[in-house]
Amino acid sequence: MTRDEEQALGRAFREAGDIQARNRLVEAHLEAVRRLAHKYASTRAPLEDLVAAGRVGLLRACDTFEPDRGLRFMTYASFWIRSEMLSFVWNSRSLVPAARSKLQRRIYPLRHERARQIQASGDADRVDQELAAATGVSVEVLRQQITEWSRKDLALDEPIGASGLTRLDELTEPGPSSEQVLLDRELTEAQREVVRGALQLLDERERLIVQSHLMASPEQELSLSELGALLGVSRERVRQLELRAKRKIEQHLRRLPREAELLLVS
Repeated sequence: MTRDEEQALGRAFREAGDIQARNRLVEAHLEAVRRLAHKYASTRAPLEDLVAAGRVGLLRACDTFEPDRGLRFMTYASFWIRSEMLSFVWNSRSLVPAARSKLQRRIYPLRHERARQIQASGDADRVDQELAAATGVSVEVLRQQITEWSRKDLALDEPIGASGLTRLDELTEPGPSSEQVLLDRELTEAQREVVRGALQLLDERERLIVQSHLMASPEQELSLSELGALLGVSRERVRQLELRAKRKIEQHLRRLPREAELLLVS
């Protein structure tokens, strides 16, 4: 596809909301998405899952692409594609299995994009129709699958009993008395708040490195080489980014009240 064709399609979607123009722009760049997905295959994420996530990145790029700036579409879209692939790699390491069938793999990465678009536009019907058309499924199938995943996520977060603990807590916090569990839970929540505040200071690459290398459990941890493949940089560059992230976190902790610092070493 030529630069002029990209700009014409981008303008048609941006100015007139032409969904067919957007879909043509997406379809024309799917092969580039597949090439990027092959680069990230070393992360153990299935190739088709990465392609599906990259497709969501293309949709997000279409939403914000400004044809008059003169950039080639793929130059602009590559950021969004990588971002969605990285997000999928991280989220797919959760307790709830992502997607087993080919159909599920096409829909799974759309969950957060659908919520984002509905929040922005307030028109769930239009969003569902557009996403269904872009992924080649019916609106009914799209909604049914996303609703099913939402129920599974909620089931893990539902409080059970008077303690307010969830099924997820039962899986991850076995053993001590209920009083000790509740005390630990309060402390853990406070610790999470401190950590969340620190992570917000990091850029996307730094956050991925901290979460996938420093904070991950041994079975989920990505090596510096794997992170380099994900980010498209050398292992040494990943190490430099990790050091930069650590410095930012240390500076953040030094600015905290003494009580908050103690939470992280208790």
